[in-house]
Amino acid sequence: MSGRPPLQALKEAKVIARRQGDLCENMLGRGILYDFAIHLALAIIKVRIKRTRWELETIEEVMTICARDIARLRNIPQTSGLIRELWVRGPSGRWRFYLVRSDQIMEIPPGAMPEAMKAVRPVREDAPGPDRPQVLPEAAARPGKYFCPFMAVSRE
Repeated sequence: MSGRPPLQALKEAKVIARRQGDLCENMLGRGILYDFAIHLALAIIKVRIKRTRWELETIEEVMTICARDIARLRNIPQTSGLIRELWVRGPSGRWRFYLVRSDQIMEIPPGAMPEAMKAVRPVREDAPGPDRPQVLPEAAARPGKYFCPFMAVSRE
């Protein structure tokens, strides 16, 4: 059984995602495998958002509570340049990021916080995004412009 869509978490996640690359939003519908994609120079990241009622601290908890979301991400065919991620928002607004591979789940540490934010616990859309190069060096952001196939072509 599936719960209500995590609308507030999706809104916050999109703000975090836009700071990392070009965002391509997925349309809501039956059988959705991911919520949006982030286009980087050398990779496309398919992201699924999960909101939980309590903070998940271990990979085992994530694998149990988010089993359905992980299974959906794993149904996305693996190709070179494709990264599958699960972003989990706890009740306090704290974000945790996970790399979903076919055989394992790895936590991606959050990015470095600006000095001004170190005194305040970052939550919601102010939270730093995942620092992928620590886990996946090929996902380092590089400048570039990409076309999202789900968006209409502008007529200029």
